[in-house]
Amino acid sequence: MDNTPGQTVLVVCTGNTCRSPMAEGIARQVLAEMRGVSEDELEAGGVMVGSAGVSAMNGGAASEQSVAVMAERGIDLSGHASRRLTVEMVRGAEVVYTMTGAHRAMVLRMLEGERDYAELQGRVSRLLPDEDVADPIGGPVEEYAATADQIERGLRVRLRQWERARG
Repeated sequence: MDNTPGQTVLVVCTGNTCRSPMAEGIARQVLAEMRGVSEDELEAGGVMVGSAGVSAMNGGAASEQSVAVMAERGIDLSGHASRRLTVEMVRGAEVVYTMTGAHRAMVLRMLEGERDYAELQGRVSRLLPDEDVADPIGGPVEEYAATADQIERGLRVRLRQWERARG
């Protein structure tokens, strides 16, 4: 994902090994479906989806359970490498969806002092406005599946809103 603002969606959680990698894969799949194109065509058309974590270690794999749950949905997370969120990533995204209110607060703290803080702040929102996305880390695969369902419900609403706002 480059730093050019545009058709870029960024999803953020804590470690970038469970929720945000699942959200990245689901968002790519949902956007491709909404636009009636393949995921490759989506990317070729300039729509990028990325993920990061506010406390991530760079280069970590997605959790086994996340990989398994996404494989059932036709999404391959086997090559995922975790990334720590940076100001540049936020600057390069058109929208940033966080998994929790605490994640949103951390992102906004990270952006404090940036000359374009007001603009950047407006890009960052919680995926589910009235609730946090549950963290399934360490739980059974069923918890990961429930979290993926919660993420998909939120993304279907948010991405429709984003598409409408883009015209």
